[in-house]
Amino acid sequence: MLTLKLIGSYTSPYVRKIRIMLAKKNIPYEFILDDVWSAQPQVLAFNPLGQIPCILLPTGEILTDSRSIAEYLDWLVPAPALATIAQRLAVLKWQAIAEGIIDTSVKYRIEQIRPAALQWQDWFARQKDKLRRCFAILDAHLERHTWLANDQYSVADLTLQCALNFIDFRMGDWDWRAEFANLKRFETQLANQAAYIETMPR
Repeated sequence: MLTLKLIGSYTSPYVRKIRIMLAKKNIPYEFILDDVWSAQPQVLAFNPLGQIPCILLPTGEILTDSRSIAEYLDWLVPAPALATIAQRLAVLKWQAIAEGIIDTSVKYRIEQIRPAALQWQDWFARQKDKLRRCFAILDAHLERHTWLANDQYSVADLTLQCALNFIDFRMGDWDWRAEFANLKRFETQLANQAAYIETMPR
């Protein structure tokens, strides 16, 4: 098995997604802790955008962006086969919504760390509205389903769990569980799995 090198942080939901995939697929890797907010992050030597996660392959190739890395990992150790294009589209659909939740909550977080006098309150409201709309759609879907796509666990569920936990971590004043009971149930069913516990942002 190839020994991969993963550049990342302990708090990034994008990195966490890849760490969980690696753990669940039993793929050995070396974790290189980096701080993308530092003056000279290590990842700049491999990704000009200075973004994590970034995976270095023993062959010399470099992969950036969590979706591209996830696709590579599913090629390396295939996930359960999807029999039809409709099943594949279902995974892609729900994964995109979950990724969008992560993107939105990261935008919210970046505004949070600006000086208080410069923070744009309308920006906070706009991002929260996006999140609530997504949560309402997910909650309605999960009222009838245990998992997001095809009644089986997939990368879409993994991505959503990372999104929900990042919101807990960075938007702790929002009690979304009180508003969305089905999402609360969904989050609980993965919370006690080892790969999720070990990578929980703190």
